[in-house]
Amino acid sequence: MEKSKAKKIRDIARDRNCAISPLPPYSTARVNDLYAEFKALLIKNIEVEGLDYEAEAFMLNELIDTNIIGFDKLIGRFMRAYGNGVFNEYYNATKATFILPYRSYERKLSYDANPWGAYLIKGLPAGISFYSILMRYCQRIADADSALYQNLQATRTPFIVVTRDDDIRLSVEQAIQQRQAGQPVIIASPDVGDALKGIPTVTDYLVDRLNEYEDSVRAKALNAISIVTANTEKRERVQVGEINAKIGECEDYIFTFIDNVNKQFKTYGIPFNLRLTASLNNYLDRIADELSGVSADGEIENEGV
Repeated sequence: MEKSKAKKIRDIARDRNCAISPLPPYSTARVNDLYAEFKALLIKNIEVEGLDYEAEAFMLNELIDTNIIGFDKLIGRFMRAYGNGVFNEYYNATKATFILPYRSYERKLSYDANPWGAYLIKGLPAGISFYSILMRYCQRIADADSALYQNLQATRTPFIVVTRDDDIRLSVEQAIQQRQAGQPVIIASPDVGDALKGIPTVTDYLVDRLNEYEDSVRAKALNAISIVTANTEKRERVQVGEINAKIGECEDYIFTFIDNVNKQFKTYGIPFNLRLTASLNNYLDRIADELSGVSADGEIENEGV
């Protein structure tokens, strides 16, 4: 009897009675959810002195999403705005359109403390925004989620056996039942033996590495919004200098944002002020309290190490 030829998985998928579950597409909703999560944490860490809750939330959302917001002293409020594309000698817009829920209007922009001025306030300088920074990390996390799902599905692929007819199929099913029952010796015909070899579907289990990668990307995203992610539970010695460096990384974006906005407020005579609600330097003290103490060479040591 002629031996059955091995089939590739893609060939099996074409058979009428055999199908492979489709993998989930890249999830835009997942990326948006991650961005909203990080943005909420960022907003929690910033307070605008002089604004009520609604105005503060609107202002911070706009600056984080678009890196720009308008302020008109004539009506004393923040609103969505964009430049008209005509620039002065410093490459700043000369006019801007201000958008209200019920109408929009255009005003000439001021760049000094004009009591009736209209302004475009920028978040981060140099044309970068928290949106672009965070979305980069959100997309990487979503990619890791998708890869993790694919790997889990691949490791669950069943043992695939290809048979030529129902007689061999029944013999194979009986042999598989005997093997699952723990029978030490199974006697089978050559055709059944060939079928029992199956199609190789072994996939490396990568979930641990993918989780580690996702945690690393998430930590970087949290650092970008001023949240310290030093691992204080690891058993090895933790360097104080390492934690200080981590705090320095956490300060980079957040204080660049706060200082840039506050400088514009001061220059334009806008009576508000941004401040960080959490003191990053306090993290070091808290971490030291959670650990057993500091060694003579400046290292924080876990008890019992």
